[in-house]
Amino acid sequence: MYNEQLEHLIDAALADGVLTEKEKQILFKKAQAIGVDLDEFEMVLDARLVKLKKAEEEKAASSAPKSDKFGDVKKCPACLQIVQSYQGVCPECGYAFENIEANKFSKLLADKLLEIDEQYAKIKNQHLAEIDKNTPSTKGIGSLTQNAAQKKLEAENRLNKEHIKAKTQLIKLFSIPTTKSDLVEFISTLNVRMVDKSENIHITDAYSTKNKECIEKAKLLFRNDFTFNILIEEYDKANKEWKKQRRLKFMKQPILWAPILAIVGIFLLLLPAILLIHSDNKEEKESKVKLEQLQTLLKNGELESAVILYDEINNASARKAMYRYYIDNGLYDEADKYVNKGNEDYFSYMSEVVSILAKNKQKSEAKKFIKRKIVFYEKYNDEKQYGHTEWNTKVVEKKLNAIVDNY
Repeated sequence: MYNEQLEHLIDAALADGVLTEKEKQILFKKAQAIGVDLDEFEMVLDARLVKLKKAEEEKAASSAPKSDKFGDVKKCPACLQIVQSYQGVCPECGYAFENIEANKFSKLLADKLLEIDEQYAKIKNQHLAEIDKNTPSTKGIGSLTQNAAQKKLEAENRLNKEHIKAKTQLIKLFSIPTTKSDLVEFISTLNVRMVDKSENIHITDAYSTKNKECIEKAKLLFRNDFTFNILIEEYDKANKEWKKQRRLKFMKQPILWAPILAIVGIFLLLLPAILLIHSDNKEEKESKVKLEQLQTLLKNGELESAVILYDEINNASARKAMYRYYIDNGLYDEADKYVNKGNEDYFSYMSEVVSILAKNKQKSEAKKFIKRKIVFYEKYNDEKQYGHTEWNTKVVEKKLNAIVDNY
């Protein structure tokens, strides 16, 4: 229907069954560049998304049950107990279902992660061997030996970071299952992996992010399904444990504690003078350090950690940083929770978003946004009771639509 490049972009955006605001912006920008009518293009996108969701639902519903199953359950051949379809062992008698095929998504992810481990182990050995090869073996040159040891340490640290980054990217970009049985097994696996205490903090963050995506897809495809209701309860427990572990691991990271340790050192050196300063100044310094940490996390795209740290800070500067991140990344609806719930502040938020959308030739999206958010001002509809004529719903909506129409 469109040129090959735009069609590829559409396929990539719809691959996970969800069309985000950021993906829409990219598609609209490309469509505009090749002269496609944006209103028509939006209608085509919506139609394709509906068609894709319908196909996924039909595919999930068309899987016929095997002879030993009843809908989403199966029966144990040993004790005839009804067992959930995703369980590999009967909870009543302990019978193991030998004909249960290992979940292909979980196994595929594990295999690909193992490939990365083996690849980086090989690369690391080659780098370290090269350093040893280029190090003179003559006695009496301790400084050269020490220099080689330093190079090896630096190489190991660099490769370890690249190793972790490669694994996290694989997990975050890994395909989400679309069939019910695969999705159940995959979420069950992620529930365990996201709370693995022995795993690197960035890896468990990636598992958590992927699990949230799977849960959202499960809610979309299998709404009100009993099996998933149970699974979501298990996910909620795992998520609470992940947050607890995440906070502990976050506080243990040396690089994050470095600014705090520096402050402690200064505090000890200047103790006599510091004792004369009001306690509020100390709280202000600690808040500043945490704010810098929050900004670093947002800059690096570590949103999960940033949300946890924001809950600890929860001041105007932190709220502004979170708001700016969501706006700059096209998460306009989500930015709402970081806006002061005052008339002027909320109007500034809405006018900024509609200006961005209108400027990007997304006027229809801007007007939809106004319709969604204008409810904030509904309590001022009765002008006789409240007297806030400038914040009447119709007045505010008219001002916002005027901003859109000016572009």
